Amino acid sequence: MPGTRAGARRSTGMSGPTSAAPARSSGGIFVKLHQIRTERGLSINELAARVRMDPAHLELIERGSNYAAPSRQELEELARELGVPADELLD
Repeated sequence: MPGTRAGARRSTGMSGPTSAAPARSSGGIFVKLHQIRTERGLSINELAARVRMDPAHLELIERGSNYAAPSRQELEELARELGVPADELLD
């Protein structure tokens, strides 16, 4: 790449999945999802298996990662499995 030193890596500004943002205390899907999941006595692995989702992806959703926002379908499946309306996860 022109103008780049040999061996220098170009930053994309993105971090890997291990640097997911922590859950925010102000609310949102990540806090509600975690709260409801733990109230139901489910682990991340159990809930992920029930909705056929990768547990690592579910964990990133709960942490509020910008790289793991759930699709509408995923949101509806999670809500259905937790026995709550999808809108409740968004409050």
